[in-house]
Amino acid sequence: MSLNILFIGDVVGRPGREALEDRLASLRAELEASVCIVNGENVADGVGITPKLADRLLAPEPTRSRSETTPGAGRRSAPTSPSRSA
Repeated sequence: MSLNILFIGDVVGRPGREALEDRLASLRAELEASVCIVNGENVADGVGITPKLADRLLAPEPTRSRSETTPGAGRRSAPTSPSRSA
């Protein structure tokens, strides 16, 4: 038994989301990926990730959205864009 991991690099904005949604299922099948990890830190047009977009990325396939620079990385309820000063 083998474990094939598919890592999707930086998904940026709408074009990245659409490409991922269009291609992920067939790519996983083609590569026989057991697990898929997605770097989604720029999925909200390059300014973070929102809970709504995290849910959208997680819905089609069993993926995990990951961010190395955003606090709370790897949580199911993804952090929102950086807060603005009042």
